Amino acid sequence: MSAYEDYETVSRCYDKFRHPIGAETELSALCALGKPLQELHIADIGCGTGNYTKYFLDNGVGKVSIFDASEGMLNCARVKVADYIAGGRVPHCQLLQLPNSIPGSAQYDAIFMNYVLHHFGCPEDNTATETFPKATAALRNVYEALRKGGYFIMSTSLRPQRDHCVWYHALIDDLDDLFKDPIMDLAFGGEYNTVERALTAIGFSSMKAIVPLHEIVMKPEHYYNMDAAFDPEFLLSDSTFTLVRQRDKETGDNGIKTFHQRVRALKERNEADAFMEKREVLRKTYGCATVIIAQKP
Repeated sequence: MSAYEDYETVSRCYDKFRHPIGAETELSALCALGKPLQELHIADIGCGTGNYTKYFLDNGVGKVSIFDASEGMLNCARVKVADYIAGGRVPHCQLLQLPNSIPGSAQYDAIFMNYVLHHFGCPEDNTATETFPKATAALRNVYEALRKGGYFIMSTSLRPQRDHCVWYHALIDDLDDLFKDPIMDLAFGGEYNTVERALTAIGFSSMKAIVPLHEIVMKPEHYYNMDAAFDPEFLLSDSTFTLVRQRDKETGDNGIKTFHQRVRALKERNEADAFMEKREVLRKTYGCATVIIAQKP
């Protein structure tokens, strides 16, 4: 279960805005496993509403087992891939609270964990010593569930991407404070080396990172429409705004109101297009997501 996000509520509107960012790159990575896609059995951990799962199945992956800690999100995924479940191509579709063991030891050709690690924070996390007990235990279980030669693949946003390449982040005060919990250093990689060291310590090797410059974090009809930011469901669809609301409770500020005031000001000054263009230059240069691939020797 997420330490701060209510996915039972989020599940009702998530698909309106979100899409499987990085999925095309992740599917390409599977081709390097040396087996036909239709012979692969992969796992989608933290599958959410099933966007990645459906993409993989639609594009020929043989079997996808799916797991999530939210009943609401898993129910959405179950509906989305109902035909594939009926056809036997989704062997597992069940709740899973990591770091509990993943059903199916040493059987998966690849395991995916997309924008999930930041939900595994715990009081014992320590950035200085790069100690993240709950997240590390979850990643060890991923390692154990992979077959020899299998891939662990995760999508995330590294700090420069987070800070500069998503337009609405530029209108939120002090992102470093917002993402101050130690787990954020691992999940959103203060630097890529933080993630690399953590995975190497578990036993993974042959790591690489790919930045798909064409990707955006939301469906384009919403991402490029600044007015969408005033939709309460838009704010529910990205955990960043949950963190803003959480900080507001601690400080007595109103970060959401300030964010909306800044969006309105850009529009009133006819500067919204120029602002978006500047952010797009950064996004097309640095990307807004990174796909990390590590292999079990």
